[in-house]
Amino acid sequence: CGLAGAQLADLVIAGHLTTSNGRILLTDAEVPRADTIAGYVLTAIGEQKASHTVRTWTGHLGEALFELVGRELV
Repeated sequence: CGLAGAQLADLVIAGHLTTSNGRILLTDAEVPRADTIAGYVLTAIGEQKASHTVRTWTGHLGEALFELVGRELV
């Protein structure tokens, strides 16, 4: 959850995401090509028809982000 929360917070600070009524909203889907982790998160959020809470996204993204970060570090 911490890894997913940190990635969401980073994308909010960078202006790619925002929150409204406790839900994550996509504001800018364009990220640098080299940032595959941010790209994954933005694509996942952008593909949803409805907005979801931070808690939902941290639970949903946690395992996939763990794998992606592990691959990036190796």
